[in-house]
Amino acid sequence: QQDQRREILGPDGWATLQSIADGMRNDAAKNLTSAVQANMGNNPLTPEQSDRLQGVIKAEVAANNMDDTDLFRPTAEWTQMVTDREQHVLQVASEFLTPAQQQTLQFLEGENLKQLLQQREQRIKALGIKQ
Repeated sequence: QQDQRREILGPDGWATLQSIADGMRNDAAKNLTSAVQANMGNNPLTPEQSDRLQGVIKAEVAANNMDDTDLFRPTAEWTQMVTDREQHVLQVASEFLTPAQQQTLQFLEGENLKQLLQQREQRIKALGIKQ
């Protein structure tokens, strides 16, 4: 699919699309990092930790971009994919977060998974996908 998109858009269109996608990944990573920071309580992230966490999240989003085709996957398979992504972020972040910060991040990842499952179900219903 990516080759087809690149062919249809041409070099300039492809570069523009990639720039937009990178901005969206950066915004998503920034928003998630801000949510993590807001929930750290007495263990706030340092600016360096925040930057590193944002980079890890952005890289994980870029490497594992999911789209509407993933709505056709069985829920258990989709949930495992998201959990694996979240665990990878937690694993990499363990190199620079304190244990208390890691615990908060792990809790927030669990809450994020619940929210993503709800959004996925709503999207499946809206598209009329039978599972």
